[in-house]
Amino acid sequence: AQAETKSSAHPGIAEQIKVVLEENGLDQDNWVPPWLLHFFKALSNKQPLPVTELPATQSGQGEVWEFFSSLQKIDAFDCLDYGEWIRVRLAEHAMLGLVSVEHSYYLVDRLYEIPANQGDLSRAAHLARPD
Repeated sequence: AQAETKSSAHPGIAEQIKVVLEENGLDQDNWVPPWLLHFFKALSNKQPLPVTELPATQSGQGEVWEFFSSLQKIDAFDCLDYGEWIRVRLAEHAMLGLVSVEHSYYLVDRLYEIPANQGDLSRAAHLARPD
């Protein structure tokens, strides 16, 4: 009974993700922008991605940005929505994902490839919008 109380009070990560997806209208495969799948697949596969431009048709979708805002509730993603930047840090995978809302691109990098004396965003902050 004690385990049931704990699991109902703190749903697992998969359940939390499901709720966030549903709340933001991303619970149907065809509603999820391909770039978002690309971004999270790279993070989960520990595959760095260079600066990749967001498709113009995806850049302003409120549901996607609300999704990242909601994702901040799930500790495992260590997600911070800075407004013009979104950071997703998966410490267990040693991966960092950044989305620039302002410059309309995203990238994924290994945490150990980001210099220790710089913050999460300092490397990305110097990158111009890709041509």
